Amino acid sequence: MPRAMIWTEWIFSRLPLYDRGMKVQVLVRFLFVLMIWFIGFMVALVDGQLDFYLHWYQIVPLLFGSMMIVLTGAYGLTKALTKTVGTFEQLFDMDSGQFEEFEGKISRLGGSTLAILAIAMVLYVTLPSGLNFSAPPRTLWGAYAYVLIFIIDFVMATGIWMGASLWITIYLISRQPFKADISSNTIEKFRGVTTLTLIFAIFYYVATTMALVVPLLTANASMLLELLFSPLILLVVLGAVGTLLPFYNIHNTLVSIKRRLLNGVSDEYERWQSKLDAALMSPAGATTEQVMLIMGNLFRLELRDRRVRAAPEWPFDISFISKLLAVILIPAIVRIFVDIYSRTYLLPP
Repeated sequence: MPRAMIWTEWIFSRLPLYDRGMKVQVLVRFLFVLMIWFIGFMVALVDGQLDFYLHWYQIVPLLFGSMMIVLTGAYGLTKALTKTVGTFEQLFDMDSGQFEEFEGKISRLGGSTLAILAIAMVLYVTLPSGLNFSAPPRTLWGAYAYVLIFIIDFVMATGIWMGASLWITIYLISRQPFKADISSNTIEKFRGVTTLTLIFAIFYYVATTMALVVPLLTANASMLLELLFSPLILLVVLGAVGTLLPFYNIHNTLVSIKRRLLNGVSDEYERWQSKLDAALMSPAGATTEQVMLIMGNLFRLELRDRRVRAAPEWPFDISFISKLLAVILIPAIVRIFVDIYSRTYLLPP
C-alpha cells in the first residue's frame, strides 16, 4: 500500500475483503452506495418526503453511476499506482533514498484530503440548485438531504482530484533524471508510464462524457459542423494535449541521452581509429594482437552506434496511440449518439 492513502481506500481497507480483487470490491462499494440511498429512503419516509425522494431522479444516477465509478476507480487507481510506481526506480538516475522520497511525494499527493475537501466545498456551492433541490434544513429530511449532497460532492471532488493528481504524477515522472541508457526495449521500460497515462485518459474522457450526456438530452445540433465547433472539441483537444505533454518531456530527455551517447561513441571511435592509424604507420609495425584488439573495439563501437540510433525516441508504440485514440473518441461518439437519440425520441417534431 502507498504510505498515504486516499480516504476511500483508508475506509474500505479496514474491511476483511479488501484484497479479494476488483469484482468483490465492486460489490462492496455497491452495497455502501445502496446503504446511503436506503438511509435517505428511511429518513424521507419518516419525514413524509418519500414521494419527493423517489422522484428525485438526479440522485440515482449520481449515486449508482458517478459515485460507483469514483469509488471503484479509486481502488483500481490505488492498485495501479502501487504496482507501477515501483517499476520506475530502474529508469531514474537516483539512489534508493531519493527514489523513496519521490515515491512518498507521489503517495501524499494522491491522498491529499485537504485538496479534495477544497474542491468539494466549491462544488457544494453550486450543486444543490443543479439537483433541483430545496428543503428546510431544520427538518430531519432537509438536514439529511444537505448531508447527502455534500457526500456526493465529496466523492465527485475525489474523482476530480484523482484525475488531477494522476496527471501531476505522470508529469513529475517525466521531469525526473533518467539513466543514460537507451536501447530497443526502451518502450518496455516506460510501460508503467503509458499504463498510468491511459488510466488518466479514461478518467478524463469518461468524466467529460458524463458531464455532456445530461445537458445533451435536450440539446439539438442542426448539423455536423455544430458538433465540430462546439465546446466538445475544445475539451477533446485539451485532454489530448494534457495526455501527451508529459511524453514530450520524456521525448526531449531521450533525444538528449541519445545525442550524448552517440557523441561519446563517436569520440571513442575516433580515438581507436587514431590508434589503428598510428599502429599501421609505425616503422616497427603493429602486431597481430594489437590490430585485432583495435579492430574489435572499432567493431564494438559500430554495433553500439547502430543500437543507439535504432532506439526509439518516444516512450510509446503504435498500440498505445491506437488505444489513446479510441479513448479520445468516446465523448464524440456519445455526443453524436445522444444528439440522434434526443432528436428521435425526446424532441417534438
